[in-house]
Amino acid sequence: MAMKKVVFIGDSLVEFFDWQKRLPAFDVVNFGAAGETTAGLKAKLPYIFAHVSDPDILLIMIGTNDVVMEDYGFINTYREVVETCKAKFTSTKIILTSLLPIKLPWFSDSAVPRVNDALKSIASESNVIYQDIYHLFLTDKRFAARDFFLEDGVHLSDRGYKCWADAVDRLTSNL
Repeated sequence: MAMKKVVFIGDSLVEFFDWQKRLPAFDVVNFGAAGETTAGLKAKLPYIFAHVSDPDILLIMIGTNDVVMEDYGFINTYREVVETCKAKFTSTKIILTSLLPIKLPWFSDSAVPRVNDALKSIASESNVIYQDIYHLFLTDKRFAARDFFLEDGVHLSDRGYKCWADAVDRLTSNL
């Protein structure tokens, strides 16, 4: 029996991890790109579609760069990305992953939860899976767990990637 194909699309949080090594039971394709925004991902979809056909699972993690640049108008573009992927990959299980906490001096702690509420709505409207991992990266459900992040407050440490990868593994093993 052929291995299930899992395609990851998104930003540096996706790119900077060896998903194939962590998910050896799957054939993994990683289209993560450092600095990617939601608009950039939308523009990149034709390239992705040309290189991947009918994956079993498509995991989307995008929006962190939009939020860090305080560009909150990306939600409609995110919705377009999801709908375009659904139209192209009709039998694929699509997973929208929540954004993670962001620890930057100028950044409001309420911004990411508001965006995650919008992403959850997109998932519901689009009939795709929403994976809420935000809470896994908090201590006492309030502050970002320092040991899950690098010094920049955005990128993940090995422990942070282990936490996320464990959640992905639990979810994809049941699909």
